[in-house]
Amino acid sequence: MGDYLLKTLQVESHRVQKVQLIPLHNGEPDPEM
Repeated sequence: MGDYLLKTLQVESHRVQKVQLIPLHNGEPDPEM
């Protein structure tokens, strides 16, 4: 159970990072454009 919880937390943290990175790029307009 302990290992499962740790793995789940790691997967969630990775998902959160990816989900946050996508909106940041889409939300902020490219300075070059």
